[in-house]
Amino acid sequence: MKCPCCGSDTESDKPLLDLNTGRLMTAAEIIYLAPRQAEVMEILIRRMPLAVSNDHIIQQLFGALEPNDAYDSVKVHVCKLRKKIKDTNLVIKTHWGRGHSLEYRAA
Repeated sequence: MKCPCCGSDTESDKPLLDLNTGRLMTAAEIIYLAPRQAEVMEILIRRMPLAVSNDHIIQQLFGALEPNDAYDSVKVHVCKLRKKIKDTNLVIKTHWGRGHSLEYRAA
């Protein structure tokens, strides 16, 4: 797979994400994400395939300036990401009480 930033070959087994453009590259396609969606996806990719807590996602997105609707915001971004990646080999799983994980879809 080619790096979305510089075009060089990469041997990463994880999806590639260019935060500057919001371009997510999977094995078969390129998907464009909104800026916040790209930030959430970056967090999930970094920890892939492990679960990431909602608190960790909120801390990474908002820092100390956490809005009152932060948990709802994470839910909305995850929902929109699921819709955008539904036709890829990726899936976002919810781990009740623990958070979310990005994994490869079972064949």
